[in-house]
Amino acid sequence: PNYPNPFNPVTTIRYDLPEGGNVSLVIHDVTGSVIRQLVKGRKEAGHHRLTWDGTNDQGRKVSAGIYLCSIRNINYFYARKIILVK
Repeated sequence: PNYPNPFNPVTTIRYDLPEGGNVSLVIHDVTGSVIRQLVKGRKEAGHHRLTWDGTNDQGRKVSAGIYLCSIRNINYFYARKIILVK
């Protein structure tokens, strides 16, 4: 889960990996378009934490609304709704 949710201007995303491997953590808008790629590559097993500041891959602030945070590896997919308020 992320905290806080809803958030403004920053949220912390925590995730656990039972085993190491390639991981992708992406923020999507409600149409499924990629807004921000936060993680792409190998991560070790364990607890991980990162922050998202409400910006897209070009560094621009995104508008208030509902976004989806998806975490994927070869054996696992999880998506969670996060809300940016202004």
